Amino acid sequence: YGLISLGGSDPNVSVELLVLAIPAGLVGGILGGFFVRAWALLERIRRLIAERSYSSRPWRVGARTAEAAFGVGITTLAFLAVAKTTGCVQIHEEDSEGRSHAWTTDSSFAVRFGCDDDEVNELASLWFAPRENVIKKILAGGAFSASSLFYCGCLAFATLLLVFGTALPGGLFLPLIYCGACLGGAAARSTKFENSKRFQAPAQRHLGVLGAVALLAGVQRTTVSLVVIVLEGTGNVHMLLPIVATTVVARFVGNLLSRGFYEVALHSKNIPFLEKHVPSNFDRKFVADVMKVPVVLTRLTTASAASEVLHACSHGAFPVVSSDEGPEDPSKRPLAGLVLREHVAALLAHRRDGRDDRRDRALSSAGWDGPQTPPRRLASGPQPLDLGPVMVRSPYVVYADCPLSRAYRLFVTMGLRHLVVVSHEDNSVAGVVTRADLAGCLHS
Repeated sequence: YGLISLGGSDPNVSVELLVLAIPAGLVGGILGGFFVRAWALLERIRRLIAERSYSSRPWRVGARTAEAAFGVGITTLAFLAVAKTTGCVQIHEEDSEGRSHAWTTDSSFAVRFGCDDDEVNELASLWFAPRENVIKKILAGGAFSASSLFYCGCLAFATLLLVFGTALPGGLFLPLIYCGACLGGAAARSTKFENSKRFQAPAQRHLGVLGAVALLAGVQRTTVSLVVIVLEGTGNVHMLLPIVATTVVARFVGNLLSRGFYEVALHSKNIPFLEKHVPSNFDRKFVADVMKVPVVLTRLTTASAASEVLHACSHGAFPVVSSDEGPEDPSKRPLAGLVLREHVAALLAHRRDGRDDRRDRALSSAGWDGPQTPPRRLASGPQPLDLGPVMVRSPYVVYADCPLSRAYRLFVTMGLRHLVVVSHEDNSVAGVVTRADLAGCLHS
């Protein structure tokens, strides 16, 4: 089984590869930490340019297109500058040392790129051939020079760093495997081992795998899933211990330098992602330390009042208070429920009061089953608006003196987006806590 056959291996050789797993994981962790930090800096620069320089959509599209073209152009020029100076390889099956050059006879892989009819360009073949084919050739022990593999790995790493996140569609998993396999293969082909007859050939195959694992673990910081994917892909259970050791070392070193790539990407996109484990310092804080001043709506309100609230702020939900007689300040009235912004907008768009079957139509247009009616201007008049049918009548609530760790667990386990804070005395609304508030505490 396995998508990439490594030709089998001696279990003793795989155990000896544990010595190489530590330096491979160390280099992978360092490169992964550098990649995450550099990509985060480039992403901040992109957002800064987009926010300050380009206010209209055509300018933003043009800027993103120019950015993608610039990244590809730089790496292409760098490749052409070196590819023209590299030597060509004769088309033959094996060399004098018995190494397989079968890739030179593969018409779907080998590329001439200015060489004679009986020659192929090694560097161009590694760069222009399909990535999956290149990875298979490297991990299968193809006779490539260390310099070509090293240059392709560095160039692909720089290209991925410049282009990922731009308007060009591309992945992260396969390019990292390609970079790691090239760098690992280059290290194996440039190192002379003491027992070359028994160790050199397996090292050329397996060190490419360890390089790919190290770079993936250093950037993505995945552990169990990465080990399972690599073992299933290569079909070599003897590599379990070296792969696990490489993954652990790369993840440890990467965490010393930066957070994981996906955590940084979520933070740069302002997505309030909360980790499973509660931060230890949250036990010393209270909900009152992070809650914000609430913007409330009365259950029986008017279309104009609700429309003014939607235009005045960008909150995703609003506490709903009782419309019975009480204090003039709505925030001092008892809590009656919680209503989402899109539901209020749906009621205003339909110019309805939310009673009977009109509630279903309002929820449908808000995104439950997809919009079924064309959008219309929000109502803004004295007509009454009843939020009762569309509000959540029993939202989760906490007190202001509740430990922040308990509120954090409530957000994570229940998947909450908003949490209403009420007072002990009269059950009035004291504040609101959102996922963004807690995410801000995590990164502060």
